[in-house]
Amino acid sequence: MLASTWQAFLPRMKVHDDTADHPVYNLVVAKGGPKLMDYHAGDSLQVVGGPSRQGKTLGWFGPFNLVGLDVTMADLAGLLNRPDLIDRAVINKTGLTGTYDFTLPIPAGRLPDQLQQAAEDAGAGSVFEGVKQLGLQLVPSTGPIRGMVVDHIGRPPEN
Repeated sequence: MLASTWQAFLPRMKVHDDTADHPVYNLVVAKGGPKLMDYHAGDSLQVVGGPSRQGKTLGWFGPFNLVGLDVTMADLAGLLNRPDLIDRAVINKTGLTGTYDFTLPIPAGRLPDQLQQAAEDAGAGSVFEGVKQLGLQLVPSTGPIRGMVVDHIGRPPEN
C-alpha cells in the first residue's frame, strides 16, 4: 500500500513494502500487576487549570501531565510512538483489553536541559518512570516494523 502510493507520484522510483525486525520497546505489565483505574461510562477528569473532560481523551494538559480517559493500552502505546518522546517504536504486549483512566507525570516530549530539572521537580522524570506508576514497563526488544524499501531511483527526464 505504501509503495503503490509513492510510485504513483514518482514513476522513476521503484519501492516495495517490507516488514523487518528492529529495536522496539514492548509495553508490558510489570511485576505486581497493573495499577489502572477502569473506565466507566460517564467518568470525567478534572484537569488542574482546565475544564472537566468527558469522553475519550488522551493528551497533555500542561507540559508534564499526560491525561487518559477511556483509553486502551493500544492507544497508549500509539501515543508513546512519537519520535520526540521515545527513541524506538512501542508495541503493546500488555494483554490488557479494557479501557482505563489515568493521569501521568510524563513530559510532552524531549526537554532541553534547562527544562529537565523543572520536569523532575514536578515529578515528571521520564516516560519509563511514568508508565511504572500504572504498573507497566517498557522492555527493550526487537519486533516487526512495517516500512518501505527503495529499490531504484531513476534520473528525472531532461527538460
